[in-house]
Amino acid sequence: MIKKRILKMAAVCTTMVMMLSGGALMGNGEKAQAAQMKTAKEVVKDMGVGWNLGNSLDSTGTWLGNNGDPTSYETAWGNPKTTKAMINKIKEAGFKTVRIPVSWGQHMGSASSYTVDEAWMDRVQEVVDYCIDNDLYVVLNTHHDDWIVPTYSSQSEVEPKLEKLWTQIATRFKSYDDKLIFETLNEPRVQGSAEEWNGGTTETRTVINSYNKVALEAIRSTGGNNAKRAVMMPTNAATGLEVALNDLVLPDDDNLIVSIHAYSPYNFAMNASGTSSWNSSTDKAELEAEFDRYYNKFVAKGIPVVIGEFGSINKGNDSDRVQHAKDFIEVATTRNIPCIWWDNNYSKVNEGETFGIFNRNDLTWYHEDIQKALISTYDKYNTNDDSSSSTTTDENGLIDGGVYYIKNINSNMYLDVYNGKDKNGTNVQQHKGNGENAQKFKVVALGDGYYKLVSQVGDKNKVLDVEGKSKKDGTNICIYKDNGGNNQQFIITKVGTNKYTIGTKVTKGESLVEVKNASKANKANVQQWENNGHKCQQWKFELAE
Repeated sequence: MIKKRILKMAAVCTTMVMMLSGGALMGNGEKAQAAQMKTAKEVVKDMGVGWNLGNSLDSTGTWLGNNGDPTSYETAWGNPKTTKAMINKIKEAGFKTVRIPVSWGQHMGSASSYTVDEAWMDRVQEVVDYCIDNDLYVVLNTHHDDWIVPTYSSQSEVEPKLEKLWTQIATRFKSYDDKLIFETLNEPRVQGSAEEWNGGTTETRTVINSYNKVALEAIRSTGGNNAKRAVMMPTNAATGLEVALNDLVLPDDDNLIVSIHAYSPYNFAMNASGTSSWNSSTDKAELEAEFDRYYNKFVAKGIPVVIGEFGSINKGNDSDRVQHAKDFIEVATTRNIPCIWWDNNYSKVNEGETFGIFNRNDLTWYHEDIQKALISTYDKYNTNDDSSSSTTTDENGLIDGGVYYIKNINSNMYLDVYNGKDKNGTNVQQHKGNGENAQKFKVVALGDGYYKLVSQVGDKNKVLDVEGKSKKDGTNICIYKDNGGNNQQFIITKVGTNKYTIGTKVTKGESLVEVKNASKANKANVQQWENNGHKCQQWKFELAE
């Protein structure tokens, strides 16, 4: 696959503040500053949607030779020289992270120092600074460094060189704050092998674990802010296949992030001979299964994940690509996994890896509809940023005061007030999604672990209610004017990735809101029943528009 990456900090006022607080400027533009570094989990929580500066600083070519003019490499694959104006546009569009792919091999000296050409390091830093000055997160990596071969026979040669490379990179940037993230490797694999894109072999996966460890130790050894800096580490080829995930061994370190590339589903997103049509039912379900794998393997255990590359190629199918972008970001964001779009500035229809959405030549958007879909969908489903809202997010990831559609996991139908009637005792059923107020409920935390679910029909003064305050199985669920009773209070418990049970306080949480008889029929009734673990008792909360 074609891919790429890089970083800085500054400004006169910033320098003055640093000097007054005991900071000082070091050589090569380095800033010596003791920063309070965010943890990897805090960084990932704040990364938002990202954009890759692909096919620029990662460009390589034997015809270029070694240690030449940095611009000749940066523009070798047809892209213009990166400018601050380009990055300004990315920031203005709503992206919060820029991944800067960088290839280093043609800019390194020989053994045993493997010294990186200073002009190249300076250029990388200059581009990083474009991003840092825009208050963007930056992911800086080693990209098309094909000398990093993950085999036992190559290990003794690769590891000293990798250690020297990361020591130099880390030293240059050790005083940058937590907006800078290092990524040890890009897509480490044995190129041309049968297992290249199929998860690798036991040997390659073992050696990749060793390479990740070598790079991390080099980074940490430089001190400064690198002692606590977030570091991304990939699987074999950065694949999300289960065999690669299972064999990834992370070093004992609290600030690591798993790096995965997900051109998914492949036949739509990456395969030029594949389908150009997007199906939000079956294709989205495939994405959900994939991201559940990432969530359950890592995120649920406190290990953050970042999708370092994703996207879809241009097959003249803009509306389908927009929906893919929306579904992809929804699925990822609801599982707390930020994503970085792969952009190589190439967008011709049906001509290979046409992932470009931003035109770096004239600073316009090839596909502004996709850009807007990425950002607006993230904003819709992100529950981490409460800076512009009075609502707060609880430990379940639900927004107090947020209005939701509540979807049954078993039937894929929604909690629904019969005919949208705003009357006491109106029945609650399941119904096909229609976006009406009858299917919208405001989640209101009551401060004691319980919630009320306020129907958005009529005057919006009626809440979900266990009829007659009964504790019996089979008791009907309706809406009724809010009176604060136990039968109008519920325990919402997270049981999986965006999967919840809704327990009734009147039964002390022993019974749950469910679809009667596990029916998948439209207009099937909703009732209270003892907890039995069935999917008809599980619900997904989807933020309403």
